Parts: sequence; structure tokens; C-alpha cells
Amino acid sequence: MVVDICYTLFKSNTTFDFFKYCILKGKFSFVDRIYFKILLSKLSPFFWMVAINEKLFKKDHFKYLAVKLLASHDVEMVESWAEDFFHEYLKPRTIGLTMDLIKTYEFSEVILISATLKPIAKSIAKNLGIDNYIATELGIKNGKYTGRILKELSGRKLEALYAFKKEKVVIDVVITDNLSDKNIMATADCKYAVCHNSKQEKFWSSLPKVNILHI
Repeated sequence: MVVDICYTLFKSNTTFDFFKYCILKGKFSFVDRIYFKILLSKLSPFFWMVAINEKLFKKDHFKYLAVKLLASHDVEMVESWAEDFFHEYLKPRTIGLTMDLIKTYEFSEVILISATLKPIAKSIAKNLGIDNYIATELGIKNGKYTGRILKELSGRKLEALYAFKKEKVVIDVVITDNLSDKNIMATADCKYAVCHNSKQEKFWSSLPKVNILHI
């Protein structure tokens, strides 16, 4: 069983909600807080420059720039932030329908696969009792984050899954809300699409044998 994280398990964009949570908790410097605010403010010319680049190059530039906030922070410390983030922020935003569905496949191996950051995915997997997870890899040097992304998972989940399993595995179940997961959904025997709006429902309903989960 392959399961997405953001808006599939939790009503959250876990990467950016994590940074917002950490800023709210005073984890970053004043300069870093201003940087993040400018990065996401639609009143900022910088925001629109990044947004245009995303459209042109089909790359999550906002994530690459946000990850710079982690530069020079200890890996263990950031992982502890991710633990707090899970319990204080994510847990209340759990999507119960998806969690209940996973439990019905109790004999299936569960692999979380998400473009969220690895320390976030690690905390989620740990707290849900899931052994395997695949997420966006971050640069680490001497026990500290470099502020760089080593391996981005957006649009590359199927490739990452095959690399993780070291073979082209047969996927019994896929649960996701992400429209870019169409290729990984197509390979599964049983397909579940988590739909939060009519656009998602229309997209997934056009594909054969997809079970719609209305949230």
C-alpha cells in the first residue's frame, strides 16, 4: 500500500505549515522570519518572480527557497521540532476517513510517499507506527542541515518507490489526493482518490476504477 501525506492523511501542506509552525514557536531568527514572510507575501515582487519561475520551469522553487531556513540547524533539533509539529498541529487535522481505510488493509505493507521534507515524514511514520517512508531528501553536513534539497520527490514518486524497493513492485493499493500522482495511481490494483473539491473529483472520476473519497 502506497499512501500520500499532504491532504491525504492530514488537512495540511505539511512542508509550509511546518515552517509556519516553527516561526510561530520562535524557532527561527528575526531575519529568517522576515525572509519567509517576503517569500510568501503576494504583495512582494519576490513572490511573483518565484511564482513565474515555477510556472516556466515546472519546479517547486518556493520549497527550495524555504528549505534555506534550515541551514546550520542541527538535524536532531529539527527532528524534535517535527515531533512537536505532529502532535500540536497535524494530529488535530487528521483525515479520519483515510486513516480508517488504511486499517482495513491490515495485512498490507504501508509505505508513505510524499514530497514533504524527510524529517516531517519521519515523524509522521513513527507516530503512525509505519516503518517505511519516502520523502524529499535534505542536504546534511556534520549533523547540520545545509539548507539544500538533495532529492525532490515532486513528480518522481513512482521512480523513487522503485528505487526504494530496488525493483518494479506490484502496488496493491494507492491512496492520494495529488493530481500529479496519476502515474503511480495507474499502476495500482486498487485506487483511492481523496477529493477535497469538485476539480479533484472531476479529474479522478475521468480515470477508470478509481474510488472517490469525499472529504
